[in-house]
Amino acid sequence: MEELIWKYIDNTCTDEERESVMNLLNTDAEFRKSYELIVDLEDQLLSVAKITMRPDFKTQLVQKVAIELREQKVSIKTNILPIKWIIGLSFVAVAIIIYAVTIIKSAEPSITFMPSMDEKVISMIGLVTSGFIMLTLLDAILKKVQQIKRITGLLV
Repeated sequence: MEELIWKYIDNTCTDEERESVMNLLNTDAEFRKSYELIVDLEDQLLSVAKITMRPDFKTQLVQKVAIELREQKVSIKTNILPIKWIIGLSFVAVAIIIYAVTIIKSAEPSITFMPSMDEKVISMIGLVTSGFIMLTLLDAILKKVQQIKRITGLLV
C-alpha cells in the first residue's frame, strides 16, 4: 500500500495504478490517512533538502585539508622505535646463542646430549616471549592511536 502511494507521489506508477490510487483515495479512509501522512513526510523531506551550503565551502574545505596535510610532521621517534626493538632483540638473541655454545662446549661431546631444563626455566622463557609479543602489540596500538589523534586534530 505504501509502495503504491510512493510510486504515485514520485509519478512513476502506471495508469492502472494511478486509477487504483484515485479510487482508494475516494473510498478508503485508512488509505487516505496513509496518503496524507506520506505526503506530509515528502514535504518535510523536500524542505530539508533545500538547505544549501555556501558556494565556497568545498574550496575552503579542500584548502584546509591540504594545509593540514602539509603541516603534518613525521616524528623521528616513531621511525626509530622499531629499530631500537630490533637491536634489543638482536642482543638478546646473541646472548642466548653464546650461552648455548658455552653449555654445549662444556658438556660431553654427544649428539644425543640435550641440557635439561626444569619447569621454572621453561615458564620464564614463555613469560619473556609473551612479554616481548605484548610490548610489540602495545607499541603498534599506541602508534595507531597517536596517528588517529594527530589526524583528527586532538594531538598537536
